[in-house]
Amino acid sequence: MLLEIMLALNFGWAQPDLSQKTLIDGIVLYRDAKEITLFYYAPGELKLITDATGKPDFQFVQMRYTGTKATGDQGSHRFNSILTFGVSFSPIQANTIGKIKTELTNREFIENITLTPLPLKRIEANLVYAGLSPDNKPVKQTIKGGFFESEGKASRDKVWTQKRFSLRLDDHTSQAFREAFHQKRSVLSVQYALLAEGIISDTSALTYTGDSAMVADFRDHLNHDKDTTVKTTTETRIIYANAFGVEIDHQRFPDLLTQIDINNGIPPAYAALDVYCFDFNNEIREDLFAKKIEIKATGVGRGMVATSVSFKSTDKDTYARSIRFPYGVRMDHPLTYRIIEVNKEGEIKTTPWQNRKSWNEILDITGLGHVETRHALSLQPTKPPNSITNFTTTTQ
Repeated sequence: MLLEIMLALNFGWAQPDLSQKTLIDGIVLYRDAKEITLFYYAPGELKLITDATGKPDFQFVQMRYTGTKATGDQGSHRFNSILTFGVSFSPIQANTIGKIKTELTNREFIENITLTPLPLKRIEANLVYAGLSPDNKPVKQTIKGGFFESEGKASRDKVWTQKRFSLRLDDHTSQAFREAFHQKRSVLSVQYALLAEGIISDTSALTYTGDSAMVADFRDHLNHDKDTTVKTTTETRIIYANAFGVEIDHQRFPDLLTQIDINNGIPPAYAALDVYCFDFNNEIREDLFAKKIEIKATGVGRGMVATSVSFKSTDKDTYARSIRFPYGVRMDHPLTYRIIEVNKEGEIKTTPWQNRKSWNEILDITGLGHVETRHALSLQPTKPPNSITNFTTTTQ
């Protein structure tokens, strides 16, 4: 952890110039705003992950609540559903990196070129599907509000290669989705935009890659300014926008759709709630290195069940995570949680345990205050401040 902190501090000056773009061997490259030997390569297109049989990494879980005698709402039907799928970037091969460096050397007459992945600030996505109007006519439906979270290991460049997209669906949309799937109308598309942070030194040279209409849609949605004055400050801009299709063959892969009853509890491994943390994505806390939330819930016949998820300054584009418990938990009982922060000096701050009754609302842990303070060195005096070496998504 200490090494990661030092690297983050030492290379904090590195900043791409988003208006200085070039294309080599199909790869988009950006210059660094100050260092002439430093270049960044942009990621390629996102694609849906599928296995060898063609089965997509896709899951639609419709969680149904039918009421109970105890609560006096027996017979009612409400749905709290979640749609998730896995996406990946096609990795750039080492020989391609070598060819690009050679080409840059020949073009720019610069030796010792460093080529590194372009850091993404975040990814925005909209889900588009063909729904039905009140008079049963097909109509395009767009749903916002989903999020990506890291999944699996990063590449050798510490850049993620896979992420999971999650989207909560309201009662009406959930039922419309299920009906569409069973009637073979389950052709979805995902519009996405990749955003990076950098300098805009020449707006006349600034161009976006991808579908121009989608770039405009996302730019309007994200309230990006459209003036043409030269910018010398750091900005977050769309660098790429496109879409990919998601075709679901329900008859061939019936397990892609699942319906479960959650009158009292939720089965293990299902996403119970979402946790948001914007401290890193919005750069609210520059002193903060990592933040972890530990959660306990009443198990279905097993006592208390615990799990945890983390957010890091080295993964700024991840600002939300889905909570999944290793065993079934009772959603009619409150949950308990606490927050642990680690700053770049290795100091640890921990909140007291807090109770929360609602499972339906987003749990936002951005900028929470803390009262317990201790230093990592006081816990492991013979090691650098890495007392939370396993500060990743864990299950207890």
